[in-house]
Amino acid sequence: MNVSVKLKRLIDEMDGQMDEYSTYFDTKTGEFVLVSDEAFRLEEEDEEEESTGLMDVDEDEVQLAVDILENPDEYLELPSKYDIHEYNIMERFCISVENEKNRKILLIAIKGSGAFRRFKEMVRELGMEDQWYRFKDEAYREKAIEWCNENGLTFEE
Repeated sequence: MNVSVKLKRLIDEMDGQMDEYSTYFDTKTGEFVLVSDEAFRLEEEDEEEESTGLMDVDEDEVQLAVDILENPDEYLELPSKYDIHEYNIMERFCISVENEKNRKILLIAIKGSGAFRRFKEMVRELGMEDQWYRFKDEAYREKAIEWCNENGLTFEE
């Protein structure tokens, strides 16, 4: 595999992932492709069930799902948001904060329901947004490099 990945683009793709969609890296073209879970479901259903599909899925997207299923060595699935585990990144950021008072405030903010919203509000209120985004960007960068290495891909900065 001689294809090279632009690290910034990979990170952007990882950060922009959505529920009910999967992003793949096409090793033939070097492009990222997005396919809905529904396209895969429609491909797996037989003709009779397919006609009652719940979503209006473009035929090209279903064909892409077919290609991915038939040629799994040509498509590499990006780490999902669950693989990336942004909560863990937030927690590591909180622990890394040197100011003890701010560290405690942030650790309390990430407990329980609504943790992401509270964390972002507290980061903003404490004037730590730049610090947080640098930390998050570096965590994503590390995950992207790890993914490239695991899949035998070279990357460009």
